[in-house]
Amino acid sequence: MGRSYAEGEQRGLLLDFAVRSRCIAALLTVLFVAGCRQSDDLCGRRGLDRRRLSRGPETPVPRRPSGCRRRVRSVLEIVRRRRRHAGRSPKGARGSRRPADLRRSRKERAMTWGWPLASLHVRARPESGLWTFAHVEVDDNVALRITAGGTWRYSDSCSATPDGDQASLLHRSFMLYGGAPVAALIGKVGGSTAGWNDGVPFLAGSFAIVEVAHGGPLFLTINDEYNGMANNHGTLCVKVWSRPVAPRPAESEPPASTAK
Repeated sequence: MGRSYAEGEQRGLLLDFAVRSRCIAALLTVLFVAGCRQSDDLCGRRGLDRRRLSRGPETPVPRRPSGCRRRVRSVLEIVRRRRRHAGRSPKGARGSRRPADLRRSRKERAMTWGWPLASLHVRARPESGLWTFAHVEVDDNVALRITAGGTWRYSDSCSATPDGDQASLLHRSFMLYGGAPVAALIGKVGGSTAGWNDGVPFLAGSFAIVEVAHGGPLFLTINDEYNGMANNHGTLCVKVWSRPVAPRPAESEPPASTAK
């Protein structure tokens, strides 16, 4: 009985010693790993400080970009090179690398016709009167460039483009402007929104360049009967540019022939 008790106590001491030794070994391992990490961080900081000191205190240390950033930079570089070489002439050719119209500055290219004088929607049925007001005052001796797009209706069943309907059966003598097709876009300089025989009318269509000698307000409308706009529908998108032109010389009258 006493022998078995002594053996059990000895086994308990051995087990306790083994557990303690394992705990000590684990603790030493943790301390060793922490020391290695701290030394690596210290070495890295020392190397970073050395590079900063060699480059200067204010010079940032370049970092190597990631794979995604490298691919983006390469694509941007290719785009820059293509833009740079787009206007070059072929090998062996002399002269400028770009055509004359591209060598001009952006301001010079924009001043060819200037910025749009007016950008508006012209209704086939004006809100008031017969004409749609487009611009307050057009200067003297200018050229107007007018572009229009879209379709509108001059009756419930007939539609037309800004160039008008060439197959219409309506007689042009009853239109606002007899020199234009039915349902075409027309304009006038001077007059009022309610007048049908005032101002200087002209045909605009889908594209027109009109020289104006005497300025005034600008109006646009559809070429229709002055009392037949109640059934019109639709709008056109119109833009107007202007630029000055040289005034035309006055035509001199021929000398009167003297009778002998």
